[in-house]
Formats: sequence, C-alpha cells, structure tokens
Amino acid sequence: MTPFAATLPTAQFLLELRQKHHPTPERWAALEADLALAPGRRTRPVAVIDTNVLLDFWFWEDKTAAPVKDALYYDRFWAVRSDDTVDELADVIRRPQFELTVANQCEILRLWHSLSFGITIPADFTTTLRCKDRDDVKFLRLADFVKADFVVTKDKAVLKAGKRAKRNGTVVLTPAAAGTIL
Repeated sequence: MTPFAATLPTAQFLLELRQKHHPTPERWAALEADLALAPGRRTRPVAVIDTNVLLDFWFWEDKTAAPVKDALYYDRFWAVRSDDTVDELADVIRRPQFELTVANQCEILRLWHSLSFGITIPADFTTTLRCKDRDDVKFLRLADFVKADFVVTKDKAVLKAGKRAKRNGTVVLTPAAAGTIL
C-alpha cells in the first residue's frame, strides 16, 4: 500500500481484504490456465475495468454500463485488478462529491474484490503502453502484464491509447461497446 493509500479512511479495510479475500484454488487455476493462452483463445476473456466504469456500476447505476456489470456478475469474463487500481478506486469514492459513508465505500471495495482477481505486478515490469494521463497508466500496465483481452473505460486518454494496446492484443472499449461483446 502506498503511503497515500494508507491515509484513506478505508485503508485498514483494504489491508484486510488483501490479506483475507482470495478466490478458491479452482478459480485461480482456471484463471491461470486462461492467462497462459493468448487473447482470443481463452475460455473467457480477461478484462481490466477502469474506475469510472466501476462507479457506473455501483454509484451512478449507468444503463450503458449495465451489460458489462451483468456479464461481471454472471462470470462471463475474468475481471482483474491490481493494488494500484484499487487504491485509485478507494481514493475516488472517498471524495466529498460522492457523499459515501466509510461503510458504503467499504461495500464497494468488498464487491469489487469479490468479483475480480488481484494480480501482483512485479515492480520491475515496464509497459510500452503510454497514456497522456499518468494516473491512467496503471490500468494499461495491468492490461499489458496479464495480456488482457479488453480494457473497459470511458476515459478519453485511455481510449486514445487503444491503438497501441491493440498491437499488444488488448482492445480498449467503451462500456457500450464492451456490453455487446461480453
């Protein structure tokens, strides 16, 4: 956990989630088997979901993102997360404009942990994927590390990085486009 993330109101809860919440060995084995395959050859696609789309699921309840949320709940794809991407989610949902209690913030984090797989990216892993917004590189780095089939985002800078990501086998999609595929 970064020093900044340690100051968040949900920091202790996040530490507990990271230590205690783990998918069953069978689910891990299935994900690892799929990760060993090239994108497009997997039993289920692997996707990175940007913070703004997660907010659409559990805060805004945006109908455009509903098909992706349904696909997530029905286990039609592997959703992956890293500590960096979760720390960003925790930072965003604590902002005053969302007016979420710490308990509500913890529930969103618990939901995301229960529906996704935590991936540890080695510190020395570098990605060739770039984005104008440095804060969004974490999503592209995760996608590059796992060779994700998709990144689902509404962020214009991440969508623009999609051309380079596609060369690596990852398609960057809006929630509306992803909803037709997943």
